[in-house]
Amino acid sequence: MRTVAVALLGLSAAVALWSRPAAAARPSVSGAQCSAQGSDRQDCYPWQTSNLTASKCMAHGCCWDPTSPSAEQGGVAGVPWCFYPTIPAPAPGKCSAVTEAARLDCHPEPNASPSSCTARGCCWDAAAAVASPADGQLRGIAACFFPWTPGLAPAGPPTTTALGFNQTLVWGDADRRGPYGNDPDEVHVAVEYETNTRLRVRMTNPADPDAWDVTPLVRAAPAATRRAPSPLLKAATTETTGAPWGLVVTRPNADGSAADVIFDSTPGAAFGGAVFERQFIELSTALGPNEKLYGLGEHVTPLQLDANSTDGAGQTYTIFSRDRGTPDHAAHGATNLYGQHPVLYRLDPSTGRASAMVLLSSNAMDVVVRPGALTIRVIGGIVDLYLLAGPSPVEVAEQYAELVGKPGMPPYFALGFHLCRWGYDNATYFDSIVKGMAAADMPIDAYWHDIDLFEEHRDFTMDPVRFGEAQMGPIIDGLIEGGVRFGGIVDPAIQCNLAPGQYDVLDSGTAADVWVRNAAGDGYAAKGVWPGPTWFPDWIKPSTQGWWTEQLRTFRNVTRWGFIWLDMNEPAIISDDDGCTVPQSALPLPPQPAAGSAAAADAAAEAAVAPPGAQPPASVRAVRGAGRSGAAGPVSGPGFDPEYPPYLPGRFGGETRLDEKTIPMDSQQVTGPHYDVHSLYGITETRVTAAAMVSVTNERPLIISRSSFPSHSRTGAGHWLGDNTATWHDMAMNVAGVMQFAAFFQVPLVGADTCGFNGPTNEELCTRWMGLSATMAPFYRNHNSIGMPEQAPFVFSAKAQASMRFHMRQRMALLPMWAAAFQRAAARGTPVSSTYDPSPLFVRAGVALPVQGVARNSTFARKLPFGFAAFLDPTSGFTASGTAFWDDGVSTDSLTTGTYTLTAIKVTSSADGSGSAVVTPSASGAASPPLLGQLTVAGAQGLKPGAPVKATINGQTATATVDGEFLRIDAGSNAVSLNAAMLIEWTA
Repeated sequence: MRTVAVALLGLSAAVALWSRPAAAARPSVSGAQCSAQGSDRQDCYPWQTSNLTASKCMAHGCCWDPTSPSAEQGGVAGVPWCFYPTIPAPAPGKCSAVTEAARLDCHPEPNASPSSCTARGCCWDAAAAVASPADGQLRGIAACFFPWTPGLAPAGPPTTTALGFNQTLVWGDADRRGPYGNDPDEVHVAVEYETNTRLRVRMTNPADPDAWDVTPLVRAAPAATRRAPSPLLKAATTETTGAPWGLVVTRPNADGSAADVIFDSTPGAAFGGAVFERQFIELSTALGPNEKLYGLGEHVTPLQLDANSTDGAGQTYTIFSRDRGTPDHAAHGATNLYGQHPVLYRLDPSTGRASAMVLLSSNAMDVVVRPGALTIRVIGGIVDLYLLAGPSPVEVAEQYAELVGKPGMPPYFALGFHLCRWGYDNATYFDSIVKGMAAADMPIDAYWHDIDLFEEHRDFTMDPVRFGEAQMGPIIDGLIEGGVRFGGIVDPAIQCNLAPGQYDVLDSGTAADVWVRNAAGDGYAAKGVWPGPTWFPDWIKPSTQGWWTEQLRTFRNVTRWGFIWLDMNEPAIISDDDGCTVPQSALPLPPQPAAGSAAAADAAAEAAVAPPGAQPPASVRAVRGAGRSGAAGPVSGPGFDPEYPPYLPGRFGGETRLDEKTIPMDSQQVTGPHYDVHSLYGITETRVTAAAMVSVTNERPLIISRSSFPSHSRTGAGHWLGDNTATWHDMAMNVAGVMQFAAFFQVPLVGADTCGFNGPTNEELCTRWMGLSATMAPFYRNHNSIGMPEQAPFVFSAKAQASMRFHMRQRMALLPMWAAAFQRAAARGTPVSSTYDPSPLFVRAGVALPVQGVARNSTFARKLPFGFAAFLDPTSGFTASGTAFWDDGVSTDSLTTGTYTLTAIKVTSSADGSGSAVVTPSASGAASPPLLGQLTVAGAQGLKPGAPVKATINGQTATATVDGEFLRIDAGSNAVSLNAAMLIEWTA
């Protein structure tokens, strides 16, 4: 494979250079099947476009004949150059074998009819056609659909390898090729027992070694070199030559019960065989009858995914990074949100055993779930599938973290309360918010600014009139001196219609050639965002890192920003404004394909075929699966269409374009077309920003990003749940969203816009939401939109303020609990979650929570006494345990250098009124840990309120009181360093 080394956050990633060599394939349709003339031709490319090419036509498996003159050339108007081949109708049994939920649409354009459907060799369902509204809005079940196919079949039995086994597959249907006729001659499958709990299934086309593969950019686990010694999973594959191929993976159980089926792709009544084409891969698995499913992000869904629908089509979860607000998931898809997380957790509620499927792919996809089956349809790349054995849910999450990377530690202040809004109109208004929070005695750790801080919405500027340095400087100084951090938003799009010398961010970016290029490679991809026409940095380009670091360094010197908020990084646009030009003399030449390479051959073959409107050459026809040749015969290969791919994820949900609200899919990044790496735009920006912030601040960064992808939090980066609305429903869905990211996607620093972003909130809603986020959201930020009423906590009634203040203070007291949870995530990948529920406060029995004193922010709270609150579990002998973590709160290397303290506590109570707490540090490297001198015990036995209790700490007398069910012990001047061992004892 031809590769280029790309330095990204200090990691060297091998990224395939862009090329699209033609995959070897057998002819699938004859010349006669492309012989239709005139009005008999069915247009295979109905979209209005000026750049239709042979390659785009062939991507849809259609015929290409530019010899027919257009209307302008005196021919028949409306005669297409790209048209469907005429294929014999399938046998009836191959139509009835396809369940409604498994149907793949064969007629994506409107006005399907029995004749137009059967002429392309597909199945017609009159009942489904009647049920579909006449306006073309589909109900989720295709009326014209591809017939059942056995899909891929073994070319022979598997062969043993050092890691597992390999197998070669070929197309197994003698009557027809795959849905779009672009099947390779062979597909190679490698099944690898990488660890005792992780099985890898990798499917590739050996004739396309440069097919896009995202794994090197996101995988953290080292490559396996030998088979795991004691794997929990067992894989078996179809061995009979020519039979429909299936892979079955089971997990034998030690108790002798029947093995759990983790994956089963054997074709049958529920689904057809596997398909592997250049722009369409389909792989299915059976599901157990009672399985509970979780994951598949990003969507607004209940925590448990639904597999049913009213129309029998199941549930389609479209996965592709997209800016579309926060609509609830819809059954037919197209409600995909900002991030791409193709990971599915499976739970058998009867046994409590869990497993997971992880598809490392950045291409757009639909995951169709229905009772008993799941089908993945992805429109590019390869299959790199990982099956995680668990068997407990926590173990599954930890195994996923091992694969993509454990979350990094955020800075301590990131866990406190933050306040933000779009609509701080000027410095005076912002100052009134700061003063209002202080006067109301509301604990706060950080203030965030939105794009209104900028001049003309341009990144790294300050509006000189509304937010001049003379106005903002004293406010920022006061915040920092008072222990509060200040930061804000950065959008990736950089205004590009300014003359040289007007905007250094633009000038320096152009000089470093950091921008995403247009399709031709001779200019830059331009679209409209908040400043107007903009260009977009290519975060994978090595030159982008230095340029971005300097922008952050320069702006921080003015603003003292301590953290960054990355918005609009799907990337999102708000208009098609492309009014930017750059002199050719200033534009670096695009990379050219090497002479004799497959990419050069593709370019030459494409050039040999005239596009519509050009004078056509001698007779040229392209048939599905045709091999490479010159202009006198069939043109090259299976084709590629990034603009209108043959399968469009989310189409039944109303999706019409893959590039909705984003830059064109044929824009060029250093790795190739944006089509393949679109969903990586946010994570690559996050990594570059993290490296820049570490360089500039020498502290671990706080970065909140809207777009995310597997491995997102390896840098410690977080995520907020997007542009929600101030409703009770949105607050309820906030709970599921936080748990999805924190527990399933390994993005623990997550939270919603508390009180709601869009729409006016109200006092009761905001009060409840402030309490909810304080107790269950790792990232706790109140944020609302421009034009909405102010919703800072101090603007509400005294009663509401008292409730909010209580929860904010409670949050600050429990910051050590959150820090310990993040340390467990960083060390083992254990999901971050609170151990208590919102008010009225409930804590899980058996837990001892680390707590600290309360101050106006965490900077000062860290200087106050430290303690534990233990909640004894009567079912385990009246015991409780927990851990406390402590470091300086900002260092990037405390976990690797050992400059932290990790202390465990075990609390026990006896019926005679005695008890003890044993505190044992397992690591004591923190330079200045707090003093541990307070213990609160709930549920201690044999104690009566008001009765005397004697207590000692390391033999020294301590104060002890009983208040209701709580025993409180205070060491006073005998407090001991958190680095030291401690024995606390009490007697009635």
